[in-house]
Amino acid sequence: MNKRLFVVGMAALAVSLGAIMARGAAPDKKASPGKVAGKVRATVEKQAQAVKLPGPVTKTFKKAFPKGAVFKVDVEVENGVTVYDLEFRDGGIEKETDITADGTMLEFTVVVDAKAVPKAAMNAVRKAAQEATIKRIEHVEIAYETKDGKTIKLPKPITRYAVAVAKGQKTAEVVVAPDGTVVEPAKWAGAKEQEPEARREKKEVKGGKAVAKKGKAQAKEEDEDEDDDKAEAQRDKKEVKGGKAVAKKGKAQAKEADEDEDDDKAEAQRDKKEVKGGKAVAKKAKAQAKEEDEDEDDDKAEAKRDKKEVKGGKAVAKRGKAQANEADEDEDDDKARD
Repeated sequence: MNKRLFVVGMAALAVSLGAIMARGAAPDKKASPGKVAGKVRATVEKQAQAVKLPGPVTKTFKKAFPKGAVFKVDVEVENGVTVYDLEFRDGGIEKETDITADGTMLEFTVVVDAKAVPKAAMNAVRKAAQEATIKRIEHVEIAYETKDGKTIKLPKPITRYAVAVAKGQKTAEVVVAPDGTVVEPAKWAGAKEQEPEARREKKEVKGGKAVAKKGKAQAKEEDEDEDDDKAEAQRDKKEVKGGKAVAKKGKAQAKEADEDEDDDKAEAQRDKKEVKGGKAVAKKAKAQAKEEDEDEDDDKAEAKRDKKEVKGGKAVAKRGKAQANEADEDEDDDKARD
């Protein structure tokens, strides 16, 4: 339910009624109760049009009764459900409907004459009325009921006839089903039990002022709550905006980190290749070193052989020289003998 609209609407209605009562009813001290009541009723009909109904209620009403003109609005809570009772005229016919704050039409009422009432139902009314005068007959179609704060759809609509009857100063209402079953028997109220309508409506206006005052305080409190909600929404919006900026920055950082990681992987791959290549070079260098060592060993062996050969050559040369010397001596000896 749109509690704010209801409170403000009822407050406006109550204040307007109070002002008119002060201007109209108070000065005319000699006015009869009937005239005063008539003024109040006229005011209620005029001001009912100014009451702002919740959107769902207005939507449902306009859809069902496009030409309906509301002249009275009552708001009450039935079993935890807020219900708007709208009395209106539609094409010159007086009607009434109950619509919940969420737009569910509980029931629909139209004023009819006795000819439109089934015979069994009318006979039951006359019997319950005890020769009283029949004043008003309402044909009621009920589609939903309220229970524990919920709206419950009936398996099928229920039809009822609510009949107002009067006997002298006493009045009553009888509710019957189409088959004549008495749903609510007549409960007669005497003149003393019935408060004069003008006085009752004057009290309602006075009570309306109190409701208006209370409604104004509630409206103020709701305005403050609304301001708090707006401030909180603004803060949330800033936080969301800031969060988006942080997210964007984080995304950029993540992208940069991914690029760095890709670079690291590429570098590691290159290092791995270089290490692998280095091992191959080292292996090759080791083979070359081994080969050089072998060559060096060969050179040493060859040098050693050459040294031996030189040494051997010197020995041969020495022997040759000795032999030459010996040969020279022999030749000298031969010369001497000759």
